[in-house]
Amino acid sequence: MPTRFGLLACLCLLSICVVGCGTGHPGTWTSTQVEEKIKEKMELSEISLTATDTGMSGTGTNADGETFQLTVTQSAEGRRLDYEAEGNRGTIESGMFAAD
Repeated sequence: MPTRFGLLACLCLLSICVVGCGTGHPGTWTSTQVEEKIKEKMELSEISLTATDTGMSGTGTNADGETFQLTVTQSAEGRRLDYEAEGNRGTIESGMFAAD
């Protein structure tokens, strides 16, 4: 029976690693993950993104009430995400997240 126990232990460890370590990289983040990261980086109070062919687009609002048009481009191969934001008061911001 040690073989069955060893196999069971290996399967348990593998499933823990796959489920627990599966956050992906910026090129594969979900819209929820992207919203969370951009909201934090731009200090937005609200954000809403929808999927497009090349990434996501949507709007965000900061604490001062400036509304931003957001464009997000994701590259799974490049393991990165780029974003551009243009505010209704003329503020322009761009940035990126990349895998290490």
